[in-house]
Amino acid sequence: MKMNCFGKQNGAVLILMFVGLFMAGATVVLTALNNRNPQLRENARVQAAMQEAKQALLAYAVMYNNEFVGSGPGRLPCPDKNNSGESEEGVDCAGAAFGRLPQRHTLPFGALVEFGNLYAGIDQQFWYAVSANYRHPVVPTSPLNSSTPGTLTLDGDEVVAVIIAPGQALGTQSRIPANVNSSVHYLDSANSGGTNFVSLDAISPETFNDRLLPIRRRELMTLVTARVAQEIKRVLDPADPYPDVATFETAMAAAGGWYITDGWDARVIYTQDSPRAQVQFTDCNIVYVLTPGEPDLLRTNSTSC
Repeated sequence: MKMNCFGKQNGAVLILMFVGLFMAGATVVLTALNNRNPQLRENARVQAAMQEAKQALLAYAVMYNNEFVGSGPGRLPCPDKNNSGESEEGVDCAGAAFGRLPQRHTLPFGALVEFGNLYAGIDQQFWYAVSANYRHPVVPTSPLNSSTPGTLTLDGDEVVAVIIAPGQALGTQSRIPANVNSSVHYLDSANSGGTNFVSLDAISPETFNDRLLPIRRRELMTLVTARVAQEIKRVLDPADPYPDVATFETAMAAAGGWYITDGWDARVIYTQDSPRAQVQFTDCNIVYVLTPGEPDLLRTNSTSC
């Protein structure tokens, strides 16, 4: 009996020891998770703010031709080069392709577009780079269409624009007021150069904490080509049925404007499908179906470029 009792006591002690060790380990894990929660919450907040800024930039690009007469859709605002909160304008915009994400942009007719101001109050406003051939120009000097490549890269892949959230200062970075517009004191590795961006530094990961969100050409052109297809439909209506290819090309040439200056006439693939028509663009997989009398476009084949 004593042997059995001793065995039971031994077993109980072992169980209690195991439970104790488990609870201690769980406490360490839970403490670590609780300590990480503020950082996880902050990362989620930053990612959400970056996504909101990206959507605002895309909306600006799609509606660009509504605000800037004579220009077609697809152009993005210039960065904020002097940390004033506004995107650059006039001659200052000519060389502005890298700087802070503008908190806002006042449009020609007085409307105000807001892109976000997370951390602006503590000098951590997002940084932003845009391809020179996609940025808001003083005067449009080059065509912008579905075949226009971005001049920036992220991890070696072509991108049109990049939003960058800097982390805490690392190494020799010094964020004193005199360095407020100096990218090397905010961005890590190659990112401070403003052209070829990286999402990590495999060689020295401990000296890298930037977070990046790109705008890719296919994302932008998925929206812009729909805007161009709407313009084609506007010119063709109220014809019913829609015309053959030769008549279509004549009608669009006569309409002129940004459709011609941005080179869309050389990028569109038009097919008559009486009474309807189909429109596709070079370097974009979407097929738009235009129907006389119907205000909406039908997209087939793909939902994105």
